Amino acid sequence: MALCAACLAAQALSGLVATEIKGMAGTEQDVQTRQQRWDWATRWSLPKWETFSLIVPGLFGYRMDTPEGGEYWGEVGRNPAWDKYLENGKQGPPPTGLQRFSGGGSYVGVPVVLLAFWAGVQALRRKDSVFGLSQRKLLWFWLGASLISLLLAYGRFAPFYQIIYALPYFSTIRNPVKFLHMFSFALVVLFGYGVDGLWRQYMQPAGRNPAPRWAGLKVWWARASRFEKRWGQGCALALAASLLAWLAYASSRRFLEQYLQAVQFDEAKARAIAGFSICQVGWFVLFFVLAAGLMVLILSGGLAGARARLGAVLVGLLLVADLGRANQPWVIYWDYKEKYASNPIIDRLREKPYEQRVAMLPFHAPPQFALLERFYRSQWLKHLFPYYNIQSFDTVQMSRMPEDIAAFEKALTPQDPTNFFRVTTRIWQLTNTRYLLGAAGFLSPLNRRADPAHLPFRLAERFKIVPKPGVTAAAQIGQLTAVPAEEGSYALIEFTQALPRAKLYSNWQVITNDQAVLEQLAATSFDPEQSVFVAGGLPAAPPAAATNDNAGTVKFTSYAPKDIVLRSDGPAPSVLLLNDRFDPNWKVRVDGKPETLLRCNYIMRGVYLPPGAHRVEFRFEPPVGPLCLSLAAIGVGVVLLGLVLVAGRRNDLQVSGRAPWPEPASPRSPPPPAPKRAAGEGDAPGRKWKSGAVF
Repeated sequence: MALCAACLAAQALSGLVATEIKGMAGTEQDVQTRQQRWDWATRWSLPKWETFSLIVPGLFGYRMDTPEGGEYWGEVGRNPAWDKYLENGKQGPPPTGLQRFSGGGSYVGVPVVLLAFWAGVQALRRKDSVFGLSQRKLLWFWLGASLISLLLAYGRFAPFYQIIYALPYFSTIRNPVKFLHMFSFALVVLFGYGVDGLWRQYMQPAGRNPAPRWAGLKVWWARASRFEKRWGQGCALALAASLLAWLAYASSRRFLEQYLQAVQFDEAKARAIAGFSICQVGWFVLFFVLAAGLMVLILSGGLAGARARLGAVLVGLLLVADLGRANQPWVIYWDYKEKYASNPIIDRLREKPYEQRVAMLPFHAPPQFALLERFYRSQWLKHLFPYYNIQSFDTVQMSRMPEDIAAFEKALTPQDPTNFFRVTTRIWQLTNTRYLLGAAGFLSPLNRRADPAHLPFRLAERFKIVPKPGVTAAAQIGQLTAVPAEEGSYALIEFTQALPRAKLYSNWQVITNDQAVLEQLAATSFDPEQSVFVAGGLPAAPPAAATNDNAGTVKFTSYAPKDIVLRSDGPAPSVLLLNDRFDPNWKVRVDGKPETLLRCNYIMRGVYLPPGAHRVEFRFEPPVGPLCLSLAAIGVGVVLLGLVLVAGRRNDLQVSGRAPWPEPASPRSPPPPAPKRAAGEGDAPGRKWKSGAVF
């Protein structure tokens, strides 16, 4: 079993190291880099006072956009600069980072916590525990796992996370609050043990016949054990403390509203959030009364024997009611037909989407045009573009920046306002970004500043943003859509100088110095239409190929995420440039034969082609090492399953008095005589024979 777990863990770790650490910028393990990453790695930590949200549903709100006062108002996701700003009495300009960015979805349920706590107390009892020693040892493990996970979830708000942060590669892990997943898992296991203990000890006790009628709480209390009395008294004290805390919290509503206004909520929102939070404490008190009362009823024998099934139903209903009510704000209903409905602009972009990329103009539009950017980033970039396979130069989220992308973007980031437009258009050109979205009034300044001689930008379509059909007044941004309009405020702009996704070059430059290539990519002396940089693996281009006017043609046969097929035809030796990111796990075949994958323009893929027509296929083929680990884990698991089945069958046969297979009789000696028995004596069912008996 340990070997199976080790294989599974090794497979997961190898994948994480390959995708999240290897080749990523800022993942160095020196002390300075770790210190620099501390704020980034621990921003999503659980503040200690938000531990109460585990047992009080919605105490700090739910989602960031929950209506009617349920908006999250805690500190998870807060930029540490805000903590320093508030501690210093809000002196100076406020920070620009996030105040919060999360949700209060860590609620685990009052019945779950109560039964898990009961199981934990039973595990720590030295005698008269409901659980045997082997079960108690397992419970000790899960108690330790839950406590350690909770302490690590505090992250930067407690000293415990610093211990593991110093371990290798732990500085590359983000968001300590994710340790609440392990805490919740351990708590569910403890809850399961609690249900099992109650069922065996109080609802279906072995070897005892419970009375057909319940004697009542008074009679039970008189003869209850010391532990049962202390448990009932503890629940009563917890209820009294909860009521007092609720009253104190409600009486301090004015101070809560002042705090909410201090952390950037307006007066109306602060009032609604405070009322919502106080109401959630009332819900906790209600479910605690129901859970504790139901548990006392079980301990007193009121749901034992024939009433045990009723008790199981009541526990299940209470659990569903508690968690169902608390999880309701997280359930959002989408009409997928309306959500992913297309429009003429999307229809235009989704036609052969692998031939171009789309981006948003990187300019701060006037306030009257700011709607497009919100609409683009929240609806098109996150939902419609992936749904229709539209490829974009913009990224939704990239918490870990690969080193090659970071270096490429840094080299093509304008450092001087005078060359802003030239460098910006160069990165669009190199990345096959053909379509740009922005205000229609930006078209003329773009052409005038970028290239007034050739006017590389042209108007592809003007449009406006309106409510979707059937929506009279859009209350949410998802209810908007884009429709073509000659007088529209927004435009889809085509950049005609963008390189095609695939292009043949008979003129190439071999430069093995990456820094030199990055400097040349943004230089005015480099023309991406006429030449391509190759990072080794080829000789220099022939002198006759000084220009790239007649390099040949290339077309897509198919384009899939892991398999791209092209047809090329060139009159001379050439380099096929595919403007997709280079990765050594991509393999290339020309006419079915493996060829060397080239790294072009520092970050793109390419392959050398001799003259003539060719079929070129790029396939993503990662190493099979992780697959071998997975297969090994599956194999060990199958062997384990077989051993369990065989061992279980042998145990069943031994208990029933039959051997799993007959013992062969020795041909040299007669069989021993059968044991004597009294006349008329038969074999009693379930009789156990001593070792050496003949079956």
